[in-house]
Amino acid sequence: MANSNLVTLGGLTVATTYAFKVIDYRGYYWNTSGTPAFEAYNAAHIANYANGAATPNANGRYAQAFPSAIVAGDYIVELCSRAGGSLATTDPAVAESDVHWDGATFQGPGNVYVAPAGLNNIPLSYPSGRAANFTQMLVQLYRRFFNKTVYDSVGNTIKTYANDDTTVVTTQTTSDASGVQTVGDA
Repeated sequence: MANSNLVTLGGLTVATTYAFKVIDYRGYYWNTSGTPAFEAYNAAHIANYANGAATPNANGRYAQAFPSAIVAGDYIVELCSRAGGSLATTDPAVAESDVHWDGATFQGPGNVYVAPAGLNNIPLSYPSGRAANFTQMLVQLYRRFFNKTVYDSVGNTIKTYANDDTTVVTTQTTSDASGVQTVGDA
């Protein structure tokens, strides 16, 4: 984030809309309505705590300008996965970062934290072939070791199943030649 006034994030699910909140050292939230200012948390104002709806650029990175009216200081930027048109109290925080704002740019990278239960709120995609990203890799590992998996020594295949234990998700060929077992790509 050095030398920029943009909050940027990568590796997020493009189909999801994200919003970020700015929180000061007192735990006050930046309210964007009327004359923007920090205020003690008020659930009735949650939609006003959204600082833009970050949209992805051509590289899949989200960028949103940090509010220029905020004075220099140390802040927390909290990223929320927005389900509806406006930020709601039920929209989960997926990550947060400490930032130092000098009034125009961020000074050095902040510490980035996954919010409590943030990993549970990352949208997953369920691949039917080779995984294309990290979350798909996790899903495939889980399926391979905790869902139903069938090794067919006659047909020389390994099949993994969806959570319903009936739908085949991936099939891999296997071979055993001279004591060397090989498992092919999904």
